[in-house]
Amino acid sequence: MLASEINSLSDEVKQAIQDFFTDNELWLSQSIEKGKVDGSLKITTSPDLIAAQLLATLEGAMLIARSRSDNSVSKFQQVVEGAIQNLY
Repeated sequence: MLASEINSLSDEVKQAIQDFFTDNELWLSQSIEKGKVDGSLKITTSPDLIAAQLLATLEGAMLIARSRSDNSVSKFQQVVEGAIQNLY
């Protein structure tokens, strides 16, 4: 959520947010690569690209869920489950 307000944050907080996303994208990419190698994931695209897409999907889904009056956890869950199913 802080990423949407990054221009108004201190340099220290900006760096922490950038590090958070870099670390999570790297972890996702490495996990996807492992799944590709062991055959548990059926992907044809670069693990780095898929990791970036997943992270963007999750962040966007969180923003949208929070903007709904009912804090729609079920909608967020549907989006996440759909994104994960696309890897198989």
